[in-house]
Amino acid sequence: MIFDILDNLELYQASVPKIQKVTEAFDKDYLFDKPAGHYKTDDPDVEFDIEEAALKSGDADFEFHKKHLEIYVVLQGSELLSTAFSELRSLSDNYDEKKDVSYFKASPSSVFHGTPSAFCLFFPGEPHKAGIKSDDEKVKRAVFRIKE
Repeated sequence: MIFDILDNLELYQASVPKIQKVTEAFDKDYLFDKPAGHYKTDDPDVEFDIEEAALKSGDADFEFHKKHLEIYVVLQGSELLSTAFSELRSLSDNYDEKKDVSYFKASPSSVFHGTPSAFCLFFPGEPHKAGIKSDDEKVKRAVFRIKE
């Protein structure tokens, strides 16, 4: 998991080369004005959703993915994102191969405050959840998915 400011996103391109497609999406499309929906890039391994979500309490399930990483970028508002220890993935018995996602309940191991100046990158297998209430009732975010 990486949590950093958006200005530093390109610094991680050496570890995740396809981050270039994420930075290109910010350069080409004004993501802050895009409506909610599913979008593709010119790389079939990189796509993203613009989500406008009502925030919830912290009791939502953690999720993890086996075949892709996710980059969360808050576009408007703020939210809390949390992680759980990777060993807790064993609590899940509902992996959906087609959607590449599995869910489980656990206590968080860390919590981060997502704001429009920050991003959070979750590698395959890292449990996480987003959309937890912070100061705002709603949040607009971009969630990029990069196939590994």
